[in-house]
Amino acid sequence: MFGIKKRSTSWQRSTSCLSSSRAVISSLEKKVGSKISMELYWNQKSKKTALVTGSAGGVGFAIAESFAKQGFDIVLCDIDEDRVLKAAKFLSDKYGTVAYGIGCDVGNAESLNSLGEFSVEKLNKIDIWVNNAGRNGGKIPLWEQTPEVLKGVVECNLLGILLCTRIAIIIMKDQGTPGHIFNVTGSGVKGEATPGWSAYGATKRGLPQLTASVIKEMKKYDGVDKIGLHTMSPGMVFTDLLLQDSTPNERRFFDLLADDPEEVAEDLVLKMLKVAMTDKKGVNIQYLDPPTIISRLLSFDMFKFVASLLFPFLKFPGKRFDAEGNRIKTPGKFYRENGTLMLFDGEPERKSLR
Repeated sequence: MFGIKKRSTSWQRSTSCLSSSRAVISSLEKKVGSKISMELYWNQKSKKTALVTGSAGGVGFAIAESFAKQGFDIVLCDIDEDRVLKAAKFLSDKYGTVAYGIGCDVGNAESLNSLGEFSVEKLNKIDIWVNNAGRNGGKIPLWEQTPEVLKGVVECNLLGILLCTRIAIIIMKDQGTPGHIFNVTGSGVKGEATPGWSAYGATKRGLPQLTASVIKEMKKYDGVDKIGLHTMSPGMVFTDLLLQDSTPNERRFFDLLADDPEEVAEDLVLKMLKVAMTDKKGVNIQYLDPPTIISRLLSFDMFKFVASLLFPFLKFPGKRFDAEGNRIKTPGKFYRENGTLMLFDGEPERKSLR
């Protein structure tokens, strides 16, 4: 009896292992198959095009660079004209792709009309439009902010998204081929408090509602069925927007959750490409999903960070920032004083907070 029971248990274990193996293989096949189908879809296109706002640096530039690596023709636009022209030239020279730069204030209707005309002239059609331009206004309590700064934040982050989404839909409606728009969200999007960045958080909170409303409009009216509208969250990224006015301890905490723009952009672009080969609407792309956030917050790095706060004599360096909150520099790469990574040769300082 015992022998039979033992053989039965062994058989059951073998069956369980076989079942698990098949599940893993099936999952891998789906992932590989999905990647192959995505590559086939985009590679069969004679011309692939993208437009990225706020792309003279940070996440915007990194997204544009990732598109360049995928063989896209790109329009880069930014309020810092000199900087965006240099960024476009860098991508053209490095990747042999066609990259155009143009100065544009996304909160200004006339400026956006010029951007629309420029992009149609240069690209003819737009497969993917990324509304990335954003401004936080500095980490300052609301009552100490100037009306001019508050106005600038709202014009860039909310009015800019409205105007950009509008002009993108008009262009994609007329071009007759599918197009997808991705609105970049940020802190405050889920209603969480953003102390010091109250205006920024309020503008980001409105984006899901805006996206849902426009999608409803798309379903109601004809001629826009080939256009997809989505939201996209880069999470925390080491950019001027994040590190501006940050304290050493804040930078050490950011080190637990944030990544450099290049790493974030590579992931986001692959996810955008996957969505943009479908007729889906309302997809929310995330770089830092809840499981990833939880795993990082429960990591040994978090334990070391908390321990160093409780016992200041403990000095634990992070992945990118040391125990004093200074950037750990990788040989061969160049950094600004605030710790942000310089993404292209000759990248000038930003002339604007946008």
